[in-house]
Amino acid sequence: MGAPYKDARLKINRAKKHIADFTAAVIALENTCTATVEHHAEGGQSLKHEIPESESALDELALIAGDAIHNMKSALDFAWYSTISRCLPDRLSDSTKFPVRKTKQDLEATLHGIEVDTRCPQLFECIVTHIQPYHGGKNSIIATLHDLDISDKHLLALNLGTYSVAEGISVRDADGKLHSGATMGTIGTEFSVDFYPGFQIEEKGKLSIAVTLDQAGIFKSVPVESWLSSFGNFTLHCVQLLENV
Repeated sequence: MGAPYKDARLKINRAKKHIADFTAAVIALENTCTATVEHHAEGGQSLKHEIPESESALDELALIAGDAIHNMKSALDFAWYSTISRCLPDRLSDSTKFPVRKTKQDLEATLHGIEVDTRCPQLFECIVTHIQPYHGGKNSIIATLHDLDISDKHLLALNLGTYSVAEGISVRDADGKLHSGATMGTIGTEFSVDFYPGFQIEEKGKLSIAVTLDQAGIFKSVPVESWLSSFGNFTLHCVQLLENV
C-alpha cells in the first residue's frame, strides 16, 4: 500500500464494511417476516406476509448505504489530492477534490484549467479515457456516486424502497395434488395472496426482499447491495489507476 494513497484505501475498506453490514441487515429484515393464514367463512384462505417495523429498518439501511457512498467518494477525493500533490503540487488548493462533471466537455475544461493536459498528459488520459467521471461515462458510476453523496448530505436519509417475493409456497388442491411456487413480486413489505376454496396451504414460504433506491439513476432497479459492491470495486480500480500515473 503506497503511503500517499493509504487513506483512500482505508476509506474503501470502510465502505466495504458498510456494504457487508447492509447485506446482513437485509437478511435480518427478511428474518423478521411473519407469515399468517386467514381462513374465510365462505371457504378459501389468504396467506399474508408482513415485516413489522419495516419503516425504521429501512431508515437504518439508508444510513448504512449513505455511509458506504460517502466513504467511496472520500476515497476518490483523497486519491486525487495525493495525485495532484505528486504531479502538480502548485495547483493544490482548499477546493482540490476529485473532478466529477455533467459532461465530458465540462470535465476536460476543468482539467485544462489546472493544466493537467499539458503538464501531466498521463493523468489527463487516465481521467478522461479510463475513469470518465461524468454522466454517461463508464456507465455513470462515478457521476451517480457523486450525486448520491450530495443527496445524502442534504437529506436525513436516502429514500429506499423494497420489492418483495415470497418463495417456497406450497398448496394442496381438492384432489390432494401438491402445487409449489412463488408469489408475483410486489412493491413494499406487506402483501397477501388469496386461494380459492378447496386449496389448503401446506407451506407458507419465505419472504425475499430486494432493497432499491430511486435516486440511483440508471441503477434504481438494481438491488442496492449489488450496485454498492460494484461501485466499491470500481472506486478501488480508480484509486489504483491514479496511484500508477
